[in-house]
Amino acid sequence: MKLEYGDLPTPDPNKEPEIKFFPPEAFTEEGDGAVENLSDTEWEKALHYHEIKRRLDEVKRAKVRSAAIRAIIQKALATMGAVQRPHDLKPMPWNQHPQEEFDLEATLEEDPSLQNLIVERREPRRAEVIICIDTSLSMTGKKLALTAVALAVLALQMDPEDYAVIAFESDANLIKPLGARIPLDRVLEKFMEVPARGLTNIEAGLLLAEKQAAVGTLAKKAAILMT
Repeated sequence: MKLEYGDLPTPDPNKEPEIKFFPPEAFTEEGDGAVENLSDTEWEKALHYHEIKRRLDEVKRAKVRSAAIRAIIQKALATMGAVQRPHDLKPMPWNQHPQEEFDLEATLEEDPSLQNLIVERREPRRAEVIICIDTSLSMTGKKLALTAVALAVLALQMDPEDYAVIAFESDANLIKPLGARIPLDRVLEKFMEVPARGLTNIEAGLLLAEKQAAVGTLAKKAAILMT
């Protein structure tokens, strides 16, 4: 096909566009190189972060990790959609919570003269959750990225101090303890730096979860195992 100046080839609508992926080996120490071209989306960086992180210097590693964490949180929010945190409706005096919804039935039961108004206040239903995550050698790449999304979905529905995160392989490590008000992006940052290695020692993870449950302050507790 001969192209004159200013002419462009017409794309074939029946042909899938070619998508190029740069493997971990494409990263070099001379510059960003394939760091910028690793993929068209930050989610791809999350999928491949554990494969490439050892090949990057500290600055580039932080840059790719930040993009991966943003993608993980965005995936978690999209997964949640319109999901609301579980809550209980509790009657409260209107003069203490004037912004809440008026409850006529409860008011009439309490004071038929309507001198003391009652409102319904939504209070989050709290529980302490210990999240145990398998980070053994079999949990690299996409599995670990999707696990990070699941972790974010849980964390976004809880008060920061009400959940703990444990990563386990041959041994177990505490990523975030109960009671600590650590921002989600910092929790994910620590999780993304956990090396995927070793065997799947579920017992080690559950024993550490038991210790965390013992230091909790809420009556309702649960442990979630991701493997």
